[in-house]
Amino acid sequence: MRNLLDNLEEADMNFDHVVFTTIYLDDLAESPALHSIHKEYFKGSLPAETTLQQIPLGDRKADAEGSTRLWSRCR
Repeated sequence: MRNLLDNLEEADMNFDHVVFTTIYLDDLAESPALHSIHKEYFKGSLPAETTLQQIPLGDRKADAEGSTRLWSRCR
């Protein structure tokens, strides 16, 4: 979280500007602890989130991640 905050601060932003997170955990059983930590950093509503369990490096066949953003104007 500190690394994320450092990057946000470089752009004159803070955790209030985060709308989505992607989190990679070694064990999904750690999700409750992660959410407790998130609540310390994100005040008010939490950002949208995708949480994934990582496969150990030796077991991976391929890595891929894609993202699409659609921007529209509010009238």
